[in-house]
Amino acid sequence: MKRFIIGTTLSLFVLLVIGGGVFYVSTMTTPGTPVLGAKSKLDDWILRQVLNIAETYIVPDIGFSDFEYRFPAEFVLKGVTLTAPTGEEVVRAKRLIITFSETPKKGRPIKIERIAIESGALRLIQDESSELMSFKGLLPFVDRALVKNQESVAEEVRLSSVFQIRELKLTNASLVFEPGAGKPPMRLTDITLDLDLQPSADEPGWYEIDTTIDRSPVFDVDVKGAFNLDTFVTQVASLALNIELEEENYSALPPAIQTLLRDHDVRGQLGINASGTIPVREWRQADARATLQLTDINAAAGNGRLPIETGTVELRVANQLAHIEPVELQLLNGQLTATGQADLSTPQMPATLDWRVHHVELREALRTQAPAGKPPSLAGTLDANGNVRADVAAPKQTLRGEGSLSLDKGRLLLIPVVTELAQAMNVLGKVRGATSLTDQATASFTLNGEQLRLTQFNMKSDFISARGEGTINYDGKLNLAVNGGPLESVQDKLGDFGKILGIFTDSILKYHVRGTFKKPKVDVKPLGLGMNTGDKEPDPESDAQRRQEIESLHDES
Repeated sequence: MKRFIIGTTLSLFVLLVIGGGVFYVSTMTTPGTPVLGAKSKLDDWILRQVLNIAETYIVPDIGFSDFEYRFPAEFVLKGVTLTAPTGEEVVRAKRLIITFSETPKKGRPIKIERIAIESGALRLIQDESSELMSFKGLLPFVDRALVKNQESVAEEVRLSSVFQIRELKLTNASLVFEPGAGKPPMRLTDITLDLDLQPSADEPGWYEIDTTIDRSPVFDVDVKGAFNLDTFVTQVASLALNIELEEENYSALPPAIQTLLRDHDVRGQLGINASGTIPVREWRQADARATLQLTDINAAAGNGRLPIETGTVELRVANQLAHIEPVELQLLNGQLTATGQADLSTPQMPATLDWRVHHVELREALRTQAPAGKPPSLAGTLDANGNVRADVAAPKQTLRGEGSLSLDKGRLLLIPVVTELAQAMNVLGKVRGATSLTDQATASFTLNGEQLRLTQFNMKSDFISARGEGTINYDGKLNLAVNGGPLESVQDKLGDFGKILGIFTDSILKYHVRGTFKKPKVDVKPLGLGMNTGDKEPDPESDAQRRQEIESLHDES
């Protein structure tokens, strides 16, 4: 987005200059007469040159309140505006100063070398009626067919003849990106930009960029590269972006990121380094690489938080494949790693992601830590791994995945399901009074577009033990079958006889957990009557297998 904004801004204001007289001249003068304030025929001729170029290329309506020609090579437009064909004002500038590379002379095209914009404001208004990326009055900003076919236009209006841009300077500028559809706008204010531009001698339309945008303390950007004014292809030799994530700075970021950051109260520092070639209008054809660096990030949700001490994300796009290689986050005194890729060659863009959590300390995920000398309500060392698959174009409908986890040295009282099970087993007081961190848990699960299915889970503590299966919907709804209680702990100590006992008690002492994750409801179901935790029907083969297990254990004993 920022690379596109830079290219759009530059092309906009370059062409704004040559179009500055369209509205004013066409409404205030008649052919052959001097213009308001003109002191010589040269003034009149310069404005008519500008008018001729603007009428050839520019789409939006352009106006200004006054102008001044400063001999020998400076031209000033005041109160400049650009209005989209649909009526929205998309550009306003207090003053726009044009410097020619030579004194304008009749019979020769004017040659623009430098542009300075003072107190300029640019509005990028997303055109929601267009299927492609389009901004009202700005994209398209010029007649692309004429820009590409320069041989069809007169010499005095050819871009290669009139443009010799070497410098673009913005002072006290602002930019607003308005995506529509109720999304928050992106605002950049107090921008000071000094672009040193060098046109390519070999390929018309290409300009080199070497600039710094300093918007401290919100962000700063250093860019070296080139862009094509005709095609919007951007070549980034190097881009370095640093952002301070604070509430007052969110509005300087793209709308989707703003919403995510506000929802989770994210704080910290984000650094981005990138390079490559990006065709903005055909971004899937990009060949680029980017590194995201996270430092002291803190995000929150409900009673929990996610502190990231440091993190690195490597992104690469080439041959219509996007790769994440890898994600490495140091968080909660542990580590999260992930790798993935997406196929950009099809509209569905199928993607995969493999992830692993190593030795994460859950007690660090609590927003409020326990008082000194008191045990935390949630604790444990978590290890987990898994993978997910989905189409980027329709993630919910196509999501699939599986994984497993294990927890050691824990205390799981904060989890509502555990609390309600302890209540149903009449041991809640003992569980709350326990100070040791000895809880253990394991689970295996699968994912689809609607729910997480626990294919099996086991939990053990000093006072309760439980195992079971079931589903957890993404909206929080539960449907779990759990068998547990003191008998489960006894089974673990009785060896093979305990396994035999467990086979029977699996069918006798069951609990049905319904409701939601935040407000679960536990019912005791003797013999498992009336329970259905998914699509399962009674399976005679499972009953036979159960009998075989009993006989086998009996023979071994």
